[in-house]
Amino acid sequence: MQSERMYAALKGLGKEARLVMLPYEAHGYRARKSLLHVLWEQE
Repeated sequence: MQSERMYAALKGLGKEARLVMLPYEAHGYRARKSLLHVLWEQE
């Protein structure tokens, strides 16, 4: 919920933002595929 609010606030300010929610993951990433995806998104 906080991530969605932050995303909406950034978009409301006209900033470029991207919200990526990975299935079956919470605060930390466990699956190798999820970790690789997060690294790809950050690059």
